[in-house]
Amino acid sequence: MTKYLMTDGRVKKNKKKIEVVRKTEIERFIEKIKVDKTLGCWMWKGSVNSSSTIQYGQFVKANGLHIAAHRFSYEYFREKIPKNKYACHRCDKPLCVNPFHIFIGTQQDNINDMWNKGRAHPGGALHPNCRLTEEIVIEARRLRKNGFSITALIRKYNVSSKTIRNALIGKTWRHVKNPKLKIRIRL
Repeated sequence: MTKYLMTDGRVKKNKKKIEVVRKTEIERFIEKIKVDKTLGCWMWKGSVNSSSTIQYGQFVKANGLHIAAHRFSYEYFREKIPKNKYACHRCDKPLCVNPFHIFIGTQQDNINDMWNKGRAHPGGALHPNCRLTEEIVIEARRLRKNGFSITALIRKYNVSSKTIRNALIGKTWRHVKNPKLKIRIRL
């Protein structure tokens, strides 16, 4: 019995001869795209990265290297992306690989784009994971100045030590204006 290579790279034992047909890199890439005709996005249907909260498409190049699908698309259809530059989405769809929906920029360009489009997480009480309010922060700062312990504040507001400490020292809730309190916190 003879071994023959299948089109997907697997080896199969068979008596019949099978012609080996390998897909090119771009053929493999294109078969993982579904075009959204209303927005013009090329939505990635292949594998995605699992290490990030935002899911970006992943593509394995012919040489075995993994690359973000939108970066591969931009480099294949447009031009090479310079080192230390980002492939940013104009359409704000992380799975879009349309090279004309992608612009090259710095991290700051990407952040500015996010803010200009109103996609930044709101701060303070509008944030979806918010545990405090501006009134509570002002009260907690006043209580701490008057001798309340961190532990007492944690219990009172039912928050973690990190949450209350950051609010007290102004690492979070910077926008809350109240008289500058000299708050000493032991870490």
